Order: sequence, then C-alpha cells, then structure tokens
Amino acid sequence: MTPDMTVAAYYPLGTEPGGSAFVDTIKAACAEVYLPISAPQGQLLWTRYDGPEAMRPGALGIAEPQGERHSSAILATVDLILAPAMAVSPSGMRLGKGAGYYDRALSPLPTGHPPVVALVHSTEVREVPYEEHDRPVDGILTEREMRWL
Repeated sequence: MTPDMTVAAYYPLGTEPGGSAFVDTIKAACAEVYLPISAPQGQLLWTRYDGPEAMRPGALGIAEPQGERHSSAILATVDLILAPAMAVSPSGMRLGKGAGYYDRALSPLPTGHPPVVALVHSTEVREVPYEEHDRPVDGILTEREMRWL
C-alpha cells in the first residue's frame, strides 16, 4: 500500500485475519479506507473510516463507521479491495459466509479493476464449492505469503 491509495477493507470479527489493529494499520498506510455496512436485501453500503471513535455497532452487531454512505459503485474508484473469506481455493474462488453480500458488491466490477485480495489463514486455502456467478479474487493474503493469481 502507498500513502495515496484508497482501500476498501473490512472490520475483522473474532478469528478473521487482521485482528483488532487491522483497520487502523491500513488507515495509517493509505489515504482513505472504506468499510462495509450491511444494508437491507443483502446489499453492502460503504463508509469512509475516520477512526475508532466513529465506529458503532450495526444491525448485525458488526462495528460500522458512521458517516456518509455510498453504494457499492464506490468500489470502482478504490485502488484495492481487501475481502474477508471463510476459505479460498488456490485458483481464487472465494467462499464467504453464504449471504452473497460480497458477490453482489463485486459482480459489476471488471475482473482485476480494482484488484480484490482475499485474506485468510493459510489453513483456509483449499478447494471450495462455487457457482458460475461467483467471481474469483485476484490475490490471496495469508500470514505466510501474498500470492497474486
């Protein structure tokens, strides 16, 4: 990451990769960070992260930033998307939590623009089920390596 980048990330839950300092570390390394907000009908909205004091519990109990909300169309303007995953295949097929939020958010974007990197533990890189509409990620980041696909 570079100081002029804009990144879409996520606020890690429980054992998800990144830990409690994840978002603040990304924010310190780039210009802007956008975090998702769960919206009705399985949609994601995105709000700029302005620090931990601007976070509040959202509808699903997940910490969400307060501020202006944007549709997932804003993802076309960021430089990098860091996406959570339950697992990801070596070929880049991402397995989410099953509600399709990220699939809907990413599907309008052309592959690779911006690049989508799935963050998983190294033990979560394995074959996963997928459907024709699922979009592969462009990279996989684990605690051991970063791999572009």
